[in-house]
Amino acid sequence: MSAAAAPARPAPAAAPAPVGGGPVNPVVATAERLFIQLVSGSVVISDNSAKMPVDARSLAKMSLDLAKTFHDVEHSLREKPVLTTATFDANMCDFDAWNTEATAPKAA
Repeated sequence: MSAAAAPARPAPAAAPAPVGGGPVNPVVATAERLFIQLVSGSVVISDNSAKMPVDARSLAKMSLDLAKTFHDVEHSLREKPVLTTATFDANMCDFDAWNTEATAPKAA
């Protein structure tokens, strides 16, 4: 008796469209795509059965946690540093010592 080759795994489905046409939460949308990938990677298909050794609830929780972390990191990387206090003191500059072509006296 020869072992039959496992069937090829189908490509994951696209993320579902939002219900009701309301605004899409980007964290939830990312979590849905992650959940689809995690479930499709954890399902074991044999000759007469399909098993998922991991609890779907734990995969959903992990998907939401990963999506939230991803968006937090992405947001922090996109933030631009903002100068909050000015530290320039004009009294500390020695303007008389500056000598450039524009400010140097011209030879007669």
